[in-house]
Amino acid sequence: MAASSVDEFDDRLNSAECDSRIRAIVGALRSHVDGCGPVTWLAHKSKSGWGIRASAAGRIVCHIDPKPRGGCVDVQIMEAEPDDLAKAGAVHLRKNAPPWVHVADPGVVAVLLPLVSSAYATA
Repeated sequence: MAASSVDEFDDRLNSAECDSRIRAIVGALRSHVDGCGPVTWLAHKSKSGWGIRASAAGRIVCHIDPKPRGGCVDVQIMEAEPDDLAKAGAVHLRKNAPPWVHVADPGVVAVLLPLVSSAYATA
């Protein structure tokens, strides 16, 4: 994946490409991560998608990849278990990689926040 700027990520997120639900999900997650302590945000893009990741002390805390066509945001939280992620949406398992969850409802983001806090503390 190619590097991108956080400003470019924000411009795309705030464009007509993304609806208010996607912006609310991304906003809630980013605000929570920022509230955990010092964090570095890195954006990326490729032909198949785009997103942003948070890291603390050089370790990744989470990935947040908006999927406007799918009407959701894909979220990967380090150290999170599939059963915990399933409370927020459909879980996607990848071989030799942490699981992702497809979050379509801003109302369920709250169940992910303790997982993000835990991932931040581990980092």
